Amino acid sequence: MSFAVGDLTDLLEANLYPSVSRLLAGYRRRDFDIKILDGANFDAQVRDFMQGYVTALFIARPHPLNSLLLIRDIDAGDMSHEEGQSLALSQVLRRIAPLIHEWEHWSHFRGSFEGVEAGGERYSFSLDRPNRMGSEVLAFLEEWRWTRLHLDDELWQNLAFLGDLPSVYFRTLAELTYYSVANERLSRLVIP
Repeated sequence: MSFAVGDLTDLLEANLYPSVSRLLAGYRRRDFDIKILDGANFDAQVRDFMQGYVTALFIARPHPLNSLLLIRDIDAGDMSHEEGQSLALSQVLRRIAPLIHEWEHWSHFRGSFEGVEAGGERYSFSLDRPNRMGSEVLAFLEEWRWTRLHLDDELWQNLAFLGDLPSVYFRTLAELTYYSVANERLSRLVIP
């Protein structure tokens, strides 16, 4: 089984909230393109950007119209029984939240802000560490908001139990994801 961009946009339209409305409007205006790639092609595209298993990636280009939101296709296998159908649903949902995350990055680079963010400056394509961390924390928060509204609030409950703030949690997650190797190298310089 495979799914197409039209399937994804139809599903998103069924669960609209402001960020998703802006994502769909931008896609319809052709502000960016969304491509769904099979696993091997997706892995080949993201190899230079990410490590580990990811399901979506934003590729910024100097001209925003050339920017891409890439999504890994689902591989549900046999859909004739309940287990295959549950796997397919799980995989589709695991594509939507990262799509929201990656679209938030597109907004940062385009400077396409609305609401309280309207008029904000767009992020630089160079993505130094402070800009990368800021963009990642905001994207994680947007992804988390969609997940909390549409799937579950387990992360919220865990953070509340631990007394942690979502922004601190996501900053730490982004730090570990993108800078753990650099941090390890720096710590060896400081603490011999």
